[in-house]
Amino acid sequence: MYEYKAKASGSARGEDAPVATKLHYRQPPVNWLRHLSDDRTLILAALVVALACWGLGERVTVGGGFGWDGVHYGQWARAFRQEILVKRVDSYHIQRILPSAIIHYSLRILHVSLKDSHLLRAFCIYGVFLLTLTAWAWCGIARELGISTAGKWLGFVGFFLNHITLKYAFFCPATTDTTAYALGVLMLYCHLTRKTKSLCVVTFLGAFAWPLCVYVGALLLLFPRPRTEGDVSESAPRRLHLVAAMLLTILALVGIKMALRVPANMSTTLVGDGFVEPIRAFLNLSIGLCLGYLFLGSFFLLNTRQLFHWSSLFTWGRLRNAFLALLLLAGIRLTQYGLANSEPFFPMHIFLRLTAYSAIAKPGIFLVTNVAFYGPMFLLMMFLWPAVCRHIHRQGPGLTLAVLLGLLLSVNSQSRFYLNIFVMILPFVIQATDDLAWGKRLYVLVAITSL
Repeated sequence: MYEYKAKASGSARGEDAPVATKLHYRQPPVNWLRHLSDDRTLILAALVVALACWGLGERVTVGGGFGWDGVHYGQWARAFRQEILVKRVDSYHIQRILPSAIIHYSLRILHVSLKDSHLLRAFCIYGVFLLTLTAWAWCGIARELGISTAGKWLGFVGFFLNHITLKYAFFCPATTDTTAYALGVLMLYCHLTRKTKSLCVVTFLGAFAWPLCVYVGALLLLFPRPRTEGDVSESAPRRLHLVAAMLLTILALVGIKMALRVPANMSTTLVGDGFVEPIRAFLNLSIGLCLGYLFLGSFFLLNTRQLFHWSSLFTWGRLRNAFLALLLLAGIRLTQYGLANSEPFFPMHIFLRLTAYSAIAKPGIFLVTNVAFYGPMFLLMMFLWPAVCRHIHRQGPGLTLAVLLGLLLSVNSQSRFYLNIFVMILPFVIQATDDLAWGKRLYVLVAITSL
């Protein structure tokens, strides 16, 4: 940008006339706010974080670098056709084959040998791609929800400055967890943008990567995002949410008591060495904290008219959505049963017993593991829960019910079990912080605490 200055000059009439003289060239200042608000900047930052974690992070030494369950995923990636299509796996593990299939056929297309080092490197590259895809979907969600630039970067902190991204994704790369992480964000993006066909595709893919994706996808298909808010933001009539929260809490208490009748061991919970054995002296305190958490969480989450307004829940449009969801579920189950063998593994009653035991092994243990896994964002979610629920309610009953499922699973101290649902809650935590109009110091504090 050129800057000019008037210079006095004598004339024949003795009058001074201004003459423009070029002094110097000045570069216009960089508009950092404009660059920070650009989606490409955030996506690039996520890519850099993922590459840094891959290059600098630690690696698990169990199973030759594949980890515990990763030994199976590595073997499937090495010989997918033989292991999955010929030998076959049980009905539980068939829901985990997608990452191995992607790795196997990608390397074959590229004519790369399927030795262990190449497989592990491919899993890491796949993880980098998924985290970058997560950043892209988060930018779309932030745009759809009208989240501020500061909120978008707070979301970056929540998604990428946590144990999942900074440690777990590349410490044990041969897992399906990072896939579930990305799929959860994609499902929310499809729901908010009303991309029904895309949501069907993501749900179908999720059925072969993370079992919970099927149920979440079905709920979002059955109850799509409303076109207008209408009565979705209104409170539940006649305190029905209080009764519902009490019934859910009583049901949880009955389930815990029934689970405690069976000793915890490898055959009953698939966890040995006393990891989930409760401290009997503090058992009542452990149960009380778990039930209090479930009651307060469901009390606010169910406080919406949309869940109790039967005439709006059961409509001809909803019947069409139910048919679509059932058709998709039938296609998924037929495909899974066609590929799987008949061997049972990890049935539902064992999973429920494991959840009950891991919730009360120590007083509030599930709160500790959730904060360790998801970082300060889990604490923010708890403290801002009423406001978070109000934002969730605006997106329709499908998302509310999906979050309720996540709430129930969050008492399991293996916090990874509901990670695809937690990432769907996170954008509404960011919305709640936007409402508070934070100053810069709080954003910096959360970022530093996350690290």
